[in-house]
Amino acid sequence: MRIEWTGDLDTGVSEIDAQHRELLERINALLEVCAGSRPRHEARRVIDFLEEYVVTHFNTEEKLMTASDYPEYRRHKEEHAIFIERLADVKRKFHDEGAAADVLHLATRTLIEWQDVHIRRTDRKLGEFLRSRRVGIPSDTV
Repeated sequence: MRIEWTGDLDTGVSEIDAQHRELLERINALLEVCAGSRPRHEARRVIDFLEEYVVTHFNTEEKLMTASDYPEYRRHKEEHAIFIERLADVKRKFHDEGAAADVLHLATRTLIEWQDVHIRRTDRKLGEFLRSRRVGIPSDTV
């Protein structure tokens, strides 16, 4: 199973969308490990990358939110904190139990739910707001 980028994931903010695409590629890499088309030891590298990359990505979003006085900043930032905790739990479980099927399933379920709920709803709403304020939008597209 592979998750394809679809228009309903677009926020309309190129920097956020590029980072989301990278996250989606890494989620797909983890799905490939689960499906057996990549070696299980690659799961560690993917999970480690995701743990670092989401912090970078969340910092990008949070800077754009503060620059635009986004009214839902606090709630959005709380969602980020919750996800960082969930991903840390996945990583601990992975390091304790290895690339067992249930650990990989937990990891992919966590990431897919994030993509499905947070990106499709919360981040798209942020994108609409940022576009209305022209924050994070290159000047040549205005």
